[in-house]
Amino acid sequence: MHTEENRLRVRRHELTYRVAKGSSPPQGWRSQHEALESSLGERVSTSLPSGDKSVWLIRRLDVRVAVGTSSTPGGIAKAVATAVTGALVRTLDERDDGTNVMRFPDRATFIGRLLIDCARDRAARRWEYGEFGEIPDLPRSTAIRTLITREPATSFDALLRMPAGDLRVLLSSLSPVDAGAVLESLGRELGSSRADAARGVVEALNHLLGRSELPSEPRATALALFLEVARTTSGRPPIGTDALAREVSQLVSALREASREESRKLAAAIIAGDWRAIEPRTMQTLTDLVSWPKDIRKEAVRSISEALFGNSGSENGNDVMATGLGGMFLMLPLLDEFPWTAAAAALPDWGAADPSRLLKYLTLVAALGSDRNPVAAGDAVLRVAVGLPAKVGADSIYRWAEGVGEGEARRSLQLITEHLHRHGKVSGKVTLAPLNDGVVAVDGARGLWLGTAPGDPVSIRTLVASIDAAIDGPIAVTATEPWIKACIHPERSHPGPIDDRFLIRLEDSAQYATVGFPFDLPPVVRDLIMVTGQALGRELAWRLPGFSASSLPYLWENFLKFAAEISFEPHQIVVRVGNPPLHLVLSLAGLNRSRFLLDATGEREWVLTQQH
Repeated sequence: MHTEENRLRVRRHELTYRVAKGSSPPQGWRSQHEALESSLGERVSTSLPSGDKSVWLIRRLDVRVAVGTSSTPGGIAKAVATAVTGALVRTLDERDDGTNVMRFPDRATFIGRLLIDCARDRAARRWEYGEFGEIPDLPRSTAIRTLITREPATSFDALLRMPAGDLRVLLSSLSPVDAGAVLESLGRELGSSRADAARGVVEALNHLLGRSELPSEPRATALALFLEVARTTSGRPPIGTDALAREVSQLVSALREASREESRKLAAAIIAGDWRAIEPRTMQTLTDLVSWPKDIRKEAVRSISEALFGNSGSENGNDVMATGLGGMFLMLPLLDEFPWTAAAAALPDWGAADPSRLLKYLTLVAALGSDRNPVAAGDAVLRVAVGLPAKVGADSIYRWAEGVGEGEARRSLQLITEHLHRHGKVSGKVTLAPLNDGVVAVDGARGLWLGTAPGDPVSIRTLVASIDAAIDGPIAVTATEPWIKACIHPERSHPGPIDDRFLIRLEDSAQYATVGFPFDLPPVVRDLIMVTGQALGRELAWRLPGFSASSLPYLWENFLKFAAEISFEPHQIVVRVGNPPLHLVLSLAGLNRSRFLLDATGEREWVLTQQH
């Protein structure tokens, strides 16, 4: 019932008449529906409070009414309407029970709940969403886009109120095409003011960059900027905000897609307004920037360049540094527990730096999440922590990765698995599960991924053999799907049941830990780093009481998402960390108040303390 419009919606009703044996049914009983609708409307409008915007959902309402067989159709309708209205009033007085009766303060809250349920794949076949037909059963992105474009004004209000964590999940669920369609629909819900629209978008850009939440795809970037402006102003954004958000997203895309040196030249030309110095093809996507105020355009370019490529100075040139990727400090001590020197020995040499440092760097980038790859690539603090020189860019990392063969990557992973098995972190009881077009091997002890392979029988058997070699003996192996099980030798021993939580949403976890732009690693190295990034995340989860089976996306949202300030002192490096949503769990585990040494900084101790 949507009382803001004084509307009672009955999706399905059934009238059953029971007449005493030997009696005739009431006259006109087959045509009761129209009379009942009229009578029910009159009584509901006078019996329920006015001005209440609440949305009430009632799954089932059973009403019994006794009437005489001589009653007229109108009399029966009035009696039934009176009983239904009374039952409604009593049900509403008893309040929301969460099962048969649900209440939402208004339509926007209800739509917000539906949107996030769609984003988290839990809206299908839910009775409370019956009015939307098959929409909740559609794929996540399609369902969200359909709902928002169907009720843009209400959906806009819902997005403004939505908790930040839920909004991030929703935005990450949208395909690029659907993100563009959503922005086009919401762009019609603008305010009347034109004041400072460009500055508002640039401020939103700084907010998203500072929180490491700027998407990598242009249409998703534009939508995120638009909503950040709206949520910051707590209302309808100024006219032109949607167009400006698209322009900034094109600017971000142009600077991201260029090489480090080309990006710096492009940034300098845009700041100076030297449009002739920009390649015509690139200039076609940036023409709208010409009309921007120079100071705002300069601020936007500098913010993006700093986020993408960081501080070009040496790590010793600053006494105080800051990072939006403070979660790295929870994983850095764990990172040094892996056998990187041995793993790197199986890989080609790299003239720019020790390959073991590069493995650590890429693994940490993977564990921080693919959405933060561009920010991580330019984060000077991360490079200091793993000892990667500032001069090393994504291009040189890619050139090294091109030289890594499939056999070398497999051997490197074998050495890591062997080390983890020796320390009791890998049991050798493995479950093979589908992952994209192939399979992933998940160990039953802590849910560590031990490798991936294409979906053909030869590749699956090769993966199993490589794990055999790592633990120096045949592993116990099973599969979640018959087609995978058919590829396993029938004489293999079977492990016991695995914790189901280790097998939930594997594709989302893989996408999270896949290192993409600006590194764009070849598949062999990309898959190796995805597995090592997963291993690092599992190590952290294992140290969190009550959260040992948490996925990497969950760890980021609840434990890793915070900023940090770093002070370089003569004999120690002090890190003041922020508070993620579940910081109390970190405090209980002592992870946000600790001291440790890192290989990259020698005897100089790192001291973690909380910000005040």
